[in-house]
Formats: sequence, C-alpha cells, structure tokens
Amino acid sequence: MDFTLTDISQFIALVTAITAPVASVVVYFNKKVLSRLNSLERWNENQQKDINSCLDEQRLLLQGVLSCLKALEEQGDCEVQSAINEIEVYTIEKAHNGKSRRA
Repeated sequence: MDFTLTDISQFIALVTAITAPVASVVVYFNKKVLSRLNSLERWNENQQKDINSCLDEQRLLLQGVLSCLKALEEQGDCEVQSAINEIEVYTIEKAHNGKSRRA
C-alpha cells in the first residue's frame, strides 16, 4: 500500500485533532490536581505546627504540675507521692512511644 504525502498529512491532521483537546484537558486537570496537592501540603504543615505547639504547651504544663507536686512533697504533704509517680510513669511511657511528629 502506497501512502501519498496527502494521506500522511491528513493522518497527522487527524491525530492532532484528536490529541489536542485531550492534551489540553489533561494539562488542565494536572494543574488543578497539583494546585490542590500543594494547598493540602501547606494546610498539613500548618496543622502540624499547631500540633507541635500544643504538645510543647502540654509538656510545659505537665512539668509545672510535677514541680508543684514535688514542692508540696518537700513540705511534708505525703498524699502527692502517688500523683508524682503516675506523672513520672506517664512521661517515661510517652518518651518511649513512637511519634508521628514532624520537625
């Protein structure tokens, strides 16, 4: 089968007519998806910063409570010993648990 230059140019025109709209749709959705992914990554980073801030705040509050309990113990209040022990056990357990915390 012999193909003429006209046949080849018509085939190229047909392929271009089919692929051009498809390519533009693919490019459009690719941009939309990438834009959405970038937006979600920024949101996730902000959420992680908030979580890290809350964890730091909780750690500081727990240290303050533990310090107060130890001060009460030094003053002779023996009833706080169980709370001190529970906080120390809790912090040791938390220190050895895996975390999904990002730096």
